[in-house]
Amino acid sequence: MKMDGDQGKDSPSKPTENINTKSAKPLGLSTTIALEILQRDVKRVLQEYEEEYKRNKKYKAWLKDTLHHRSQYTTLCWTSAIALLINAIILVIAFFTINDTWYPTLPYDGLTVCCLVMLNFILVVSDNKLRHEEIPYRVRGLLDQLEAKNTCQWNPENYPHLCSPLSPCLTLQWTYRDGRIINLPWALLVASDIIVIKPGQQAPGYCVPYDDADAPVLHAREVYSPQVHSANEIFSTPQARTPLKNKIYKLQETPYLMNLRMALDQALDRPVTYHNRKRHLLMICCIEQLAYPILLIIVLVANLFRYMYVSEYFGVGYWNEMFLLQPIAISIPLLPLVFPTCWIF
Repeated sequence: MKMDGDQGKDSPSKPTENINTKSAKPLGLSTTIALEILQRDVKRVLQEYEEEYKRNKKYKAWLKDTLHHRSQYTTLCWTSAIALLINAIILVIAFFTINDTWYPTLPYDGLTVCCLVMLNFILVVSDNKLRHEEIPYRVRGLLDQLEAKNTCQWNPENYPHLCSPLSPCLTLQWTYRDGRIINLPWALLVASDIIVIKPGQQAPGYCVPYDDADAPVLHAREVYSPQVHSANEIFSTPQARTPLKNKIYKLQETPYLMNLRMALDQALDRPVTYHNRKRHLLMICCIEQLAYPILLIIVLVANLFRYMYVSEYFGVGYWNEMFLLQPIAISIPLLPLVFPTCWIF
């Protein structure tokens, strides 16, 4: 189309010659005002999300992911933490029931276990909280970058060329900024932007015609399809056709907000990674919930049988060693004492 080539070279505003003659001010928003609108809208959406987060008490979700024994995001569930704390208490109790010259380091061992449990708990809680707050944290970083809107200089050369080919990874839109037409990414479009819609192009958001009352109103993702009077005409030879004209529209919403709300609402809907699923299956399901109780019961039953029935023939040790220290010797290697810290780091 001829208009595309003229705009791509040096004259950006063939479709607006009649508009610029009527109005002295340049068409479209300035870059500073547009970024202020974008910053204000993003901040409003983030505040709405945070208010809903507090109102619905969604903080319980990351506490559940941290402590629940079926959570695939934790490496220290509540059952393992309680078992480790019980073992630490038993170590201290065993110190006072056994001759202190035999096991003088039992209280220090119990204190070490408690410290490791607290360290693991803090790391697992912080890791799950970071996962829940990842998207809001990134949005705050975006708002911090938008604070530099008054100091940065935007030139038409900073934007992609008007005739840049279509790309599936970056959607561009002809937009009037600072009185000139530029190729602007959809993420930087804001409400009240003046845009140029080409025939067959999807609208970035809800927009209304700027200078043509007869043009249709376009909703988000709706394709602009101007009527062609000779569309149903039957012909057998090539005929000259008048190119369809672009149409100027005014955006009524900020397109980025829809994607932002979706990112905030669905931030935790991502599937669990393969490594987390296998780690949960091996460490929690197989070892902590299956192997550990079975081995602990076997040791206690064997020591009880030995203490009550076999002591007359083979002799036994002290009861506190058999029922306190030996179960701990089985428990500590099977419980996540240092694994959560190693997994996170």
